[in-house]
Amino acid sequence: MTRSKRKNLILIAVLVAVLALGVALGVTAGLSSSRAAENEIVADYTVTAGETVAVRDLIGFDEDGVTLASVSVRFLGDNTEIETTYGEFVPEKPGMYKVTLVKNDADGASLSSYYYVRAVAAASAVVKHAPSFPYAFVSGEDYALEAPEAYVYNEDGTRAEAAYTVKASVNGAEIAVKDGKITPVVTRSGDKAVIEYALSGKTAADSRTLRYEVPVLVTISDDKVLDMTQLFVTDKIDAVKTENSYLTAYTSSSGSEMKFVNPIPADNFRLRWKMNEGKTNFDEFIVCLEDYENPNERVEIAYFSGGTDGAKVSVSGSKAYTVKSTFGSGSFTLEYSASKKSVSDENGIIAYVQNFVGGRTFTGFSSGIVKFSVRFGEVRGYSSVSLSHLGNQPLAGVRKDSISPYVFFKDEVRVRYEQGDTIKINKAVAYDVLDPNATVTVNVYKLNADDSVSAEIPVDGNGNPLRNYDCSTDVYIKVDEICRFRVEYTAKDWNNRRTPVAYVYTIGDNQAPTVGFGAMVEKAKVGESIALPEITYDDNNGKDGVKILATYLTPSNVLEVVKNANSFTVTEKGTYRVKIMVYDSQYNYVYKEYVVEVTE
Repeated sequence: MTRSKRKNLILIAVLVAVLALGVALGVTAGLSSSRAAENEIVADYTVTAGETVAVRDLIGFDEDGVTLASVSVRFLGDNTEIETTYGEFVPEKPGMYKVTLVKNDADGASLSSYYYVRAVAAASAVVKHAPSFPYAFVSGEDYALEAPEAYVYNEDGTRAEAAYTVKASVNGAEIAVKDGKITPVVTRSGDKAVIEYALSGKTAADSRTLRYEVPVLVTISDDKVLDMTQLFVTDKIDAVKTENSYLTAYTSSSGSEMKFVNPIPADNFRLRWKMNEGKTNFDEFIVCLEDYENPNERVEIAYFSGGTDGAKVSVSGSKAYTVKSTFGSGSFTLEYSASKKSVSDENGIIAYVQNFVGGRTFTGFSSGIVKFSVRFGEVRGYSSVSLSHLGNQPLAGVRKDSISPYVFFKDEVRVRYEQGDTIKINKAVAYDVLDPNATVTVNVYKLNADDSVSAEIPVDGNGNPLRNYDCSTDVYIKVDEICRFRVEYTAKDWNNRRTPVAYVYTIGDNQAPTVGFGAMVEKAKVGESIALPEITYDDNNGKDGVKILATYLTPSNVLEVVKNANSFTVTEKGTYRVKIMVYDSQYNYVYKEYVVEVTE
């Protein structure tokens, strides 16, 4: 029997089953015999309501020479279109969904195929977003445990947030969870902390448990010295040693990996390292950045030999670019820019990031924070790579934390507002390469006209003074006057290193004066005095702050200011160009331009 005949028999059998199911579900019209078009594929898949459905994985679309042009989904219960992203959708309501695939064959011909997916409400909770964890915990440091986003779905299409409890243990011994935080302590790097979330379901028997294992690293030695070799979780790495000003990783195994202990901001990520001559017995050295909250947002920058012209660099499988450093013994710098979505070295941009690993279009790291790792490709003999800096933090020759932390803002800081607006004091997070618990506080000062600090202390919506407060959430202040504020953030790490970041907020007036201009003199003779038009004006903050500036450009191209506010004398033949600007104290302005033709 040929493959096509077998496929047709299978589809006929599936069609009969789906039609029967449609009658049972009351959607017979959507599953009628009219669907048996030549290009229509009938199938039935069962999924769980609330879970993400990857259409390609579900249906197994793998036809040679055929490309997928589009995916659309419709819920047959109320005939609504369902949003799809990268060929994925979430069936929020139990019931039948129609999935339409538009495919192009090798000859460019288009073919539509239809699939029917049934979503059922599970008795247990559906996890929409799992808690995020760093690659490792630092022994003795506090860690806040994220709450899972999970729901219990009902047959009527409603859902309820799943209740949960959480417990933690280290080496089998339970540790306290206090105010949502744990403090794992070990004496040996690599021991595991286990975090378990018990999620409620429709009944007690339907509960489920989420279990996570996180290594715990001892980064401070017994003599209170920072041990830089313990900053990475290693897999198949033979040894990590401090050698001169480098942290050198040795390996003899393909795919060996080092994962950095702390998450760090994505923007301005910078890594410096060197290849060791005679020890580059591997085909690739790969730098990986993975979004802290969304592990599917992963970018891999692979370095491999390009001969004498320099090493080659490929970003998430893109085309290879040549850099000046040689693979066999060169020094390398890698920097990521969030605003440009680019990777660079000391010579400029290497490439713009086009895709995540897997082919999805790169849209940036959504949380702004990444987990960082490096990995060796195929290893053919004993090899090593030496790391020198992560950001501005040296990775070797360091006995204590001497580098200040970094203040991170997820949202752009807006510093200009209009009178009467509610201004936003942005939440901020402190990040330090070595300290997982760097803190940041903020002070807000009202400024006098001479930029001195006012005695008036700004307060939040609850009347709390904005002095040395924890800026873990955005703070909003309604301002009904024209004034300025200085907002000072201060980040501090475990070694009392501090980083100040300050912004001046201007609360002004973006409304220009209302202005009227009278009749304008447009013709004159040399030697005459030209009167400016009568000007009437008003402003939302009163007339007192309004000023007028009048200028004219002579026929010989000389710009003059009208010193007498009412007139000026023309001294040469030709075209005079007059410009009058009316502006308020906030430099909002209205202007008028006209010409005066002067004859002898």
